[in-house]
Amino acid sequence: MTVSLCQNLKTSKIICNEMENNLRKERQREGIQIAKLQRKYAGRKVGAVANKEKILQKYSDVVDLLEKSELSIRRIADISQTGVLIQSEKLAKYLNNKSSSIKTHK
Repeated sequence: MTVSLCQNLKTSKIICNEMENNLRKERQREGIQIAKLQRKYAGRKVGAVANKEKILQKYSDVVDLLEKSELSIRRIADISQTGVLIQSEKLAKYLNNKSSSIKTHK
């Protein structure tokens, strides 16, 4: 009985979290629409998204480690001290086309 109660609690928590997330997204969309009507929202600035070459050049030390070592992405992010695990994962995706031997786990 306690197992099913715990499962029900977990399920209801998941549902509540999903509802909260949907409400937040709806409020965000409404706020953006209002801001656009008031001409206060222009969207993302031009050039706000870095291109592939700039990212690879900026993190060339991480790129070298990804290509030449057997270390995981998480370990490389720690070593490079960029503190950017997500950026390392993006670099690995960019480089994945070149080589499929890049480790993605610890």
